[in-house]
Amino acid sequence: MVQGQLVRRFSNLSILDLASVFQTIEAVIERVDLAIRSVTAFCVLAGFGVLVVAVAGTRQQRTREAVLLRTLGASRRQIFAIGVSEYLLLGVVGAFCGLLLAIGGAWLLAALVFDTPMAWAPEPLLALGAAMTLATLIVGLWGNRGITMRSPLEVLRSRL
Repeated sequence: MVQGQLVRRFSNLSILDLASVFQTIEAVIERVDLAIRSVTAFCVLAGFGVLVVAVAGTRQQRTREAVLLRTLGASRRQIFAIGVSEYLLLGVVGAFCGLLLAIGGAWLLAALVFDTPMAWAPEPLLALGAAMTLATLIVGLWGNRGITMRSPLEVLRSRL
């Protein structure tokens, strides 16, 4: 009512409903946030799939290595320890590189696109790095299951 009187009295006056403008901006930002989260979830799932396929693809090579180690006198426990250290190291290096690239990309986006200083919390990044390392270790050990159950002679004969 007051707005209508003001517009009639002052014809060159424009009135904007800022609550409506802010609601529209908030709705757009929520949609962009949902899109970014969806793409992020897809990338994480795709990366997990690549990890599983990579571990499955190298199973034959790891079987040959285990046979060679067993032939040279290594125990099953030693072969398991080698697998744990290998996948733990791969997980740590992969998590570090991934987090370094993510932080660098976020910094570039904040500095060059949004022209704002980057603010980040290290706790979620450390938790994510630990989760990535643990996932690599679990998938790697899952892929190694049963490798040492067959005797070296049985594996060598099956290859001929």
